Amino acid sequence: MRRFIIKKARKKTKKSHPDRNWSKLYSTVVCPEFAQLGNKLEGIRTAKNLTKEDFANELNIGIFHYYRISRGTAKLSLLTVLKIAKILGFKANELLDF
Repeated sequence: MRRFIIKKARKKTKKSHPDRNWSKLYSTVVCPEFAQLGNKLEGIRTAKNLTKEDFANELNIGIFHYYRISRGTAKLSLLTVLKIAKILGFKANELLDF
């Protein structure tokens, strides 16, 4: 004869994975210079009458990544900075002149 042990159901607690804590990953500024670059990009983009979606498509990046760039919460590669400068008609050193 088999014995069945009745266990109390444990209440499952939702544990957050450290890589999935979106509010901490995507809401903090990487460095103040990236925030300044994002502000400069937004000003230039609106002056040239480009939408965020069009600008992101020209850069060949996703719109969410562009939002992070414009807020200064994304780490930018040199290639991305060069693409941005080329699309806007600037030299990279003019774009990064803080």
